[in-house]
Amino acid sequence: MAVFVTSLPTQIVLMRGVNLGAANRIAMPALREGLAAAGFDNVRTHLQSGNVLAEGEPEALIAAIRAIIDVPCVARSMAELDAVIAANPFPEEAEADPKLLQVTFWAEPTDPRELDRLSACRRGEERVVVGTREIYSWHPHGIARSKLAQAVVPRGTAATARNWNTLLALQELTHA
Repeated sequence: MAVFVTSLPTQIVLMRGVNLGAANRIAMPALREGLAAAGFDNVRTHLQSGNVLAEGEPEALIAAIRAIIDVPCVARSMAELDAVIAANPFPEEAEADPKLLQVTFWAEPTDPRELDRLSACRRGEERVVVGTREIYSWHPHGIARSKLAQAVVPRGTAATARNWNTLLALQELTHA
């Protein structure tokens, strides 16, 4: 009789506002240990900014993270992350300067009217495309002072942004 061991799908959880300034500080080793102790398998983190990969159900993983540090979180499966990367409307920009391409992940579906609101925030050559649960934005003069970059992650929403380099690194980790 064959025994099949099935593992749960890998989830990527993006935490908002972690380790930026004095608030919401957490060491990634402590976060990994807490999630492993909560029963999640293959827990990994990327950078210090709250990128978690683990096997499990997304809602349970988010609940466990929020029990450790109460910050907004957004989850995507490996397949969903792959689809976000494949759907990039700015491939030339991503190739030219990936740190200036940002994808904002929303927990809930985006409202198509967001495009009107965000378009009003654009300056110069900035560009924005609103997807189903993601917003792609190109910031050729930098993200730090961009009003558009701030507007794609409204306060009070479960949304968080990552630059293209980070997304490619997360994709590589999910397939490792």
